[in-house]
Amino acid sequence: MPCFPVVLLVAVAMFGANVITPSEIRDQSLQQQLILMGLFLEYTTESLLYLLFWGAMVAVTFGTIMIYGPEFVDYPKLQEIKKATLTD
Repeated sequence: MPCFPVVLLVAVAMFGANVITPSEIRDQSLQQQLILMGLFLEYTTESLLYLLFWGAMVAVTFGTIMIYGPEFVDYPKLQEIKKATLTD
């Protein structure tokens, strides 16, 4: 069974976690003000690389699901139901 939907869910969760995770700010008073306002304006290179990686994972996984979508669907196959007969 393909696990691409699970990979997409994890990639979206990690991307979101990296967006809301505050970067390291050296000035403590500025950091507290930004936290109170809900703004994190500074991202380190490491944070941006994580965002780039997880964003690429989301895009690649979503693209794979869209291209190979019919393979993820379990199409039911209708068959005639045969009734069992009792023979004594």
